[in-house]
Formats: sequence, C-alpha cells, structure tokens
Amino acid sequence: MRFIARKQVLTIPLLLSSLIAPIRSQTSAIDSLALVALYNSTNGPDWTNTWNLNDPVSTWYNVGVVDGRVSYVYLSSNMLVGTLPPEIGNLTALIHFDLADNQIVGEIPSETGYLTAVTYLNLGANQLTGPIPPELGNLASIQLLILHENQLSGLVPSELGNLTSLTILNLPENQITGPLPSELGNLTNLEILVLMANQITGPIPAEWGNLANLKILHLWDNLLDGSIPAEIGSLVSLEQLFLGVNQLSGSIPPELGQLISLDTLSLAANQLTGSIPPELGDLTGLEWLELSRNQLSGSIPPELGNLSNLTFLRFNNNQLSGPIPPQLGNLTNLTLLGLNKNQLSGSIPVELGMLTNLEELLLKINQLSGSIPTELGNLNGLRNMNLSQNQLTGNIPAEIGLLSNLEILRLNGNQLNGPIPSEVGDLMNLREWYSWTNQLSGSIPIEFADLDCLQVLNLGDNQLSGIIPPELAEISNLERLHIDKNQLIGAVPIELAGLTNLHWLHIYGNQLTDLPDLSGLTALQELYVHDNRLTFEDLQPNVNIASDSISYAPQDSVGLAIDSTITNDATVEYVVSVGGDGNIYQWLKDGENLVGATNDTFQIDNFAAHDSGTYVLTATNPQVPNLTIYSRSIVLHYDGPVQVDNVRSVPNAYALHLAYPNPFNPTSTIRYDLPQASDVSLIVYDILGREVAMLVDGYVEPGYHQTTWNGKNASGMELPTGVYIARLVTPEFTKSIKMLLLK
Repeated sequence: MRFIARKQVLTIPLLLSSLIAPIRSQTSAIDSLALVALYNSTNGPDWTNTWNLNDPVSTWYNVGVVDGRVSYVYLSSNMLVGTLPPEIGNLTALIHFDLADNQIVGEIPSETGYLTAVTYLNLGANQLTGPIPPELGNLASIQLLILHENQLSGLVPSELGNLTSLTILNLPENQITGPLPSELGNLTNLEILVLMANQITGPIPAEWGNLANLKILHLWDNLLDGSIPAEIGSLVSLEQLFLGVNQLSGSIPPELGQLISLDTLSLAANQLTGSIPPELGDLTGLEWLELSRNQLSGSIPPELGNLSNLTFLRFNNNQLSGPIPPQLGNLTNLTLLGLNKNQLSGSIPVELGMLTNLEELLLKINQLSGSIPTELGNLNGLRNMNLSQNQLTGNIPAEIGLLSNLEILRLNGNQLNGPIPSEVGDLMNLREWYSWTNQLSGSIPIEFADLDCLQVLNLGDNQLSGIIPPELAEISNLERLHIDKNQLIGAVPIELAGLTNLHWLHIYGNQLTDLPDLSGLTALQELYVHDNRLTFEDLQPNVNIASDSISYAPQDSVGLAIDSTITNDATVEYVVSVGGDGNIYQWLKDGENLVGATNDTFQIDNFAAHDSGTYVLTATNPQVPNLTIYSRSIVLHYDGPVQVDNVRSVPNAYALHLAYPNPFNPTSTIRYDLPQASDVSLIVYDILGREVAMLVDGYVEPGYHQTTWNGKNASGMELPTGVYIARLVTPEFTKSIKMLLLK
C-alpha cells in the first residue's frame, strides 16, 4: 500500500485546505487533514456522533488535542462505515486510537506503522480484511494492540516481536493462518495474549516460555498441533491457560504443576494422551480444570483433592479408568463435576455427598456399579444429576427427594430395581426425569402429579405394573410422557386428554385395553401405542392426531385361544368381537383364506374330518391402515370315522406352506412338502436378515413334513415382538414366508 508522505498530504485541493484553514492555529494542518480524510472515508455525516468540520478540531466529538497535535481519537460504536484512509499515518502524535465496533472494511493501511507515539490501538469488531501489516512492528510505544472480531487473514507478523512495551495483544476471531511466530517470545512485558478462534497451525513455540509476565494465554479453537511445550511451565505469572479445541498431542507436561498463579486450565478437545499428572494437584489456586474430549487414560489422581478452590472440573470423553477418588469429596467449592464417557469403575464414593455447592454431577456412560449413595441427598444445591448408562444396582434412594433444587435427573440405562420412591413428589423444581431401561417395579407413584414444573417423564422399559394413574393429568406442563415397555394394564385414563402441552406420548409395549379420544391434544407430535390390546374403536379417533409420527401396529390378538375336539356331524359356531366401525373380516384355515367367511361369526355345519385345522380371524379397517388384528387360534380336531381314499404319501411338488397360527405366541407350526429326498435347511431370520434359529439342517426323506418354532433364538432366549422370515432351501427349491410374533 502506498504511503502518502507529509508534503504529499499538503497537495490536497484548495477547497479542502480552505475548509480547515480556520483551525490551523489550534491544530496542525496535517492532523486536521488526516481526520477529515477519516471523516470522508467512513461516511462521517451519518456517524452516530458526527463532527462539524467548521468547528475547531479540539471541539470535535471524542478528539483530544495537546500542543496543537491530535493525541487521542475515541470513535468506538459510532457507525463508521467505510475504509481507513492512509492519511491516518500522519497522526504521529496520536497516543490513543479507538475505532472499535463499527463497520470499517478493507485492509489496515501499512501507514498505520507511522503512529510511533500510539500506546493504545483498538480496531476490533469491524469487518477489516487482508493481512496484519508487518509495519505495525514499528509501533515502539504501543502497549495495547486490539484487532479482535474482524476478517483478518494471513500470518501473525514476526515483526510484532519488536513491540517490547506491549502488554495486551488481542487478535481473536479472525481468519489468521500459519504458524505462531517464535519472536513473540521477546515480548517480556506481555500480560495478555489472545489468538482464539482463528486457523493458526503448527506448534506452540517453546520460546513463549520467556513471557515471564504473561497472565492470560488464550489459543482456543485453532489448528495447533504438536505437544504442549514444557517451557509453558515457566510462566509463573500465568493465571489463565486456554489451549482447547486444537490438535495438540502427547502428554500433559507435569511442569504445568509449577504454574502457581493459575486459576484456569483448559486443554479440552485435543488429542492428548497419557495420564493426568498428579502435579496438577499443586495448583492450589486453580478454580477451573477442563480436560474433556481427549484420549487421556489411567486413573484420576487423588492429589486433585488438594484443589480446594476448584469450582469446575470436567474430564468427559476420555479413557480414564479405575475408581473415582474419594478425595474429590474435599472439593467443597465445586459446582460442576463432569466425568461422563470414560471407563470409570467401582462405586460412587459416598464422599461426594460432601460437595454441598455442587450444581451438576455428571457421571454417565462409565462402568460404575453398586448402589446410589444415600449421601447424595445432601447435595441440596444440585440442579442436574446424570448417572445414566452405568451398572448401578439397588433401589432409587428415598433421599433423592431431598434435592429440592434438582431440575434434571437421569438414571436410565442401569440395573436399578424396586419401586420408585414416593418422595419424588418433593422435587418441586424437577423438569426432566429419566429412568428408562432399568428393572424398576411396582406402580407409578401418584406423587409425580405434584411436580408442576415437570416437562419430561420417561419411565420406559422397566417392570412397572398396575394402571396408569389418572393423577398424571395434573402435570400441566408435561410435554413428554414415556411409560412404554412395562407391564401396565387397564385403560389409558381419559384425564390424559387434558394434557394440552403434551408433545410425545409413548405407551407402547404394555397390556393397555382402552385408549380415549385424544384429538384435543393439538400439540401432540408423536403417539406410539403399538403392542397393546387396543382395537379399531380405540384408534379411529386418534389415527391422525400426531403431527410427526404415529405407531399403532401391531396389537395383541383378540378372543380366546381354543383347542377343541369336535364329533362327527356336529355344528360349531365361533364369534370373535373386534371393536370398531366398518371392520373388514376374513377367516383363515391353516393360513389360507376361507371363501365366504367374511364376518366376525364362523359356523361349520356337519363337522367332518376335512374341517380339522387351525382357524384365525383377521380384521382390518380402512380408517386405520396398516393394522391387522388377529384372533387367537381356534384349533379343531375331528373325532369320528375317517374314509381314506387314494391318499398319496409323497407330494407331487416342493412347497412351503404358511405358518399357523400366524401371528403366534408362543409357538407356530411350519409345514413343507418334499417330492424327493433332499438336503434341507429351514432357518428363521429377523427383519434385518440376521439368523435367529435353525429349525432343520440335514438330509430329509420325501413326504409331508412339519416343524414347530417356539419364538426363541439358538441360545434359548425369547425373542421380542416382530416380523420374522422362515426360509426353506433345498438344491431344487427355495421359498420364504413371513411370521409375526406377538407378545
């Protein structure tokens, strides 16, 4: 960029010279002209506080004049819009120059390097682009250089290492790239160095260990790599060290334990390995310790229990193992303890109950075992407790009810058992309760109805029994209710239709028999009611009420299972009731449609041998698509004379017949025909194509064959409700059929 020399500035057109003529006696012409250039290039007439160019410079808004020279300009937050003129380089007596928080664009003029008297230069929070001029290295008097929140690019100039008077260098939230200059290690008076949120690469220079007066080093959110230099441990004046969100690797230097003035240490989101140095326990002034999202391993040093001033400790997302040291119970000023997503084992120390200032206890996704200590009930300041996805056992302690400030409780994914304590009704500030996927039993406490702040209640996948308490309708702020996959019975209370803020209602996987009309729940987004004992009359009013997702299929079979022997020529009649308007019925015999049997009543006159078999009624309804409700199987045997006439013992062709009963619980029979001896495999797969059971595997003689599947896998474990595929394979024939297992 071209620099306008002093004699060149004086060649400004006569009109501009006459404009400043009245003020030359008070302010040098060259300074006046430089300010006018700034005024013109940044849309001066529209500034928030503008200048009257006809008045003396000394009266202009936030301009200071000493001995005829401009000594300060403070125009921050003044709606300057435009570029910086090179003429500002002529303000050689300027001491303070502040244009922060405007809309200045373009590059920083290299002529800025002529402001050799300036001690304070603040161009932050603008829209400046281009590189930082190396000429700024000529500002021998500067103490504060602030260029934050622009769009500056390129390298940090090594020439800045010449600014030996500098105490603050603030360049965050730009687009600066390249390595950090080692020359900044010459800035022995530097107290604050902030380069966060750029794109700086390479290692941290070891020479920076010379910055003996540095108090704040903030390199967060760059692309730095390599190890943390041990020389950083020489910065004994350092109070805050932020190196997080980079690509730093290697171990944490034990020399960091020498930073006796440190109150904040943040190394999160790097690739650091190895163990946590016990020397960090020497940082007795430390208030904030953040090591999360690395690859740290080994145990948590008990020496950290010496950090009595610590308020924030977070080691989430590492590979730490072993027990939680009971010495952490000494950290009585701690407000957050975050150890999520490690491999910690053993029990939760009862000593954590001494952390009476704790607001967040985050221990999820570890291998913690044993019971929840009753001592945690002492943490009356706790707002968020997350113990989910561990191996915790035993009951939920009644002392949980003492946590009167608790807002979020996550206990899901453990092996907790027993009833939910009625003391939950004392958690008056609770907004979210999660205890899904445990082994909790007993009824749902009606005391939940006392929690006016509750928005999420998730009790799914347990062994809860009894009815759904109608009192839950009193939780007026409830947005999500999950009581799925339990053993609940009876009707869904009609009172739930009054939960007008409800977004999600998940009650699937129970034994519920009636669903009220929920069409008044206009905020409802998800309604999951499948795997219950509902019929079309329950679903017809509700099939279109959820805005995002509804799931109502399958449902349990209806009617009674019958296995009966019928005498010759007897008359039999069966009626299966399926609630709903406009149902479509079809009776099946041994999996095949019976022609003309299309209502809920089935009758056979003059029962004969050929009427023997398994009968099932299917019901569908056009208002509730994709749901078929089946009756339980009616198995009829013939008791009477049989005439055998020309019966073949060997079939003419290969065949795999429909399984019956289908749907089934717990067993179903699969028939297949072989016209010749063959190697046969009959395998059951789940819907994802995974083998779950081998029913036949070997050489089979010709004839009519059948086998029974009991709904279990090869290990004898019962399989869940779902669609399964039975596949028959011989050298000459392959066929698959679908089977629906209902629980």
